[in-house]
Amino acid sequence: MRQSLKVISTGIIGLIFSSCAPYVNAVSYKKSQDVPGGAETTERSEATCDTLPGFWEKHTYLGIGFGPETGLSLILPKVSYYNFQDRKILSTYYGIEGTIGIIERPWLALDCLYGVKKSIFTFDTSAGVWWLPGDKRNDGYYVGSHFHATINPKIGFKFWKVWLKAGPSVHLYRDYPKGKEPVGMTNLGKIGNMYYNFEVLFSAW
Repeated sequence: MRQSLKVISTGIIGLIFSSCAPYVNAVSYKKSQDVPGGAETTERSEATCDTLPGFWEKHTYLGIGFGPETGLSLILPKVSYYNFQDRKILSTYYGIEGTIGIIERPWLALDCLYGVKKSIFTFDTSAGVWWLPGDKRNDGYYVGSHFHATINPKIGFKFWKVWLKAGPSVHLYRDYPKGKEPVGMTNLGKIGNMYYNFEVLFSAW
């Protein structure tokens, strides 16, 4: 479990720093022949960062998630940050997502993803972790903590400010209380012997 958390945390930190990388000051020099009088000058141009509200407006989505990746983001929304990059044939994007649930007791879900987009169609895959801490019920019975790590490929349709996604979920690791039936939330999105994730995301602004 610790190794999985370390890998996910490292990926999230790397994505945050790489997202900020394009927003730097640039210095350009004009040759003397391009400047009246022949004097060589230095022109400073700013490739500045958006204002914070503008930054979140361009990159942030809120929505509802259901399945092993998220659990159930119902009372508090799933928060997703995406960075899109246009290519010649299609667009690519990467992102980080998080959910704090408060049904019965709090839980936490985090993931990082990479995907491609063509027209309204998208395909991405995330690596995520989901953790439900242990708790003592009113009757004094202790319910142990639950943790799992998953890989989650999804196909999607992105149009206007709405993004619909769905796909299977594959468990890489599970740490549930031994000798006890796991809590019902661990079976969210289970259809037959397979697990699935479903999402409806909306542009935050």
